[in-house]
Amino acid sequence: MGNSAVKPLLLPAVVAALWLLSGLGYSVLVNDGRLPAAFTALVFPDTLPIRAQVLLDNPGRVLVAGLTALAVAAATLALLPAPGRTGATPRRTRFLAAWMSVALAAVAGSAALGTGMVLADWPTGQEAWVFTMVSPVLLTGAYWGIAWGWLPALVSLAARTHDDDALPPEARSTGPRRTWALGAFVLFSAAVLVALPLTARSL
Repeated sequence: MGNSAVKPLLLPAVVAALWLLSGLGYSVLVNDGRLPAAFTALVFPDTLPIRAQVLLDNPGRVLVAGLTALAVAAATLALLPAPGRTGATPRRTRFLAAWMSVALAAVAGSAALGTGMVLADWPTGQEAWVFTMVSPVLLTGAYWGIAWGWLPALVSLAARTHDDDALPPEARSTGPRRTWALGAFVLFSAAVLVALPLTARSL
């Protein structure tokens, strides 16, 4: 029973850890100065944008990065398709579905982060500037989902056993899990929208 309770949380835990690792790797390598920022961003997408880092002090950065990682993880769990109800689903299909779930969740979490950055800098006085700030954040989230999303998708695939396909449909229902995950995503996204403006420094 303990294993069945922990297994669904493995994917979002890996997603959150990799999201934080990517942002930390970018910051460390860029500050080191040995690699160009553009090249570093290809390997370690900047999940906590420079503008957000400028607005926040160290505790604020940790808080916002952690909340965003949790939002992305919760969105991944909410978007993950339910196991097939008509026999075993091909492994490649389950892998691609999990990968796409991670990519879409990364965009959703990035949208919350970008919106929080806009609120922290409000009023801007220029409507176009809002899109200038949010667009790169969304693109970074999408790229992270493609470049890194296959890793948690592999973990999800490895954690699933053939026994899962043998379960009756009612035992494989993901309705409650999806509802809780969606609620968690809304909660963590709202926390990002509140925390980022509140912890932002006046520049």
